[in-house]
Amino acid sequence: SLMAANDSASLSIEQMAREIRTGYNFCIGGLTCSAGELTFVNANNYIVTYRWNAADSAIEKGLENANFRKFTADNVKVVNLRFIVSGNQPGDGAPPRITVIIGVGAKGQGVENVVVNVQTTVSARLLDT
Repeated sequence: SLMAANDSASLSIEQMAREIRTGYNFCIGGLTCSAGELTFVNANNYIVTYRWNAADSAIEKGLENANFRKFTADNVKVVNLRFIVSGNQPGDGAPPRITVIIGVGAKGQGVENVVVNVQTTVSARLLDT
């Protein structure tokens, strides 16, 4: 159960990283962010928000600040999610970098107290101007 949940969580993180890599305007221009939420504009010019839903133990994705849907698989229990954004200020000469810190476990008997912590940093391709 734990291995299947880790595989599912890895897939979710990779999909999120791909969208972040081609995104821009991270947490600026009226797009707010907090530790458990990241808002930016994706390559298709949609406002995307990823956020942690603690009640459902899941990551949700919403477009245009609406239509939030569960992003992680049903076998994944997300116990924490944190985004650290740097280099996102226009003219700072640095590409935006988003560090994603996530704690995941599996749903099921015997593994509910096992948590794997994963951290990755994604650098956006577009340099903010």
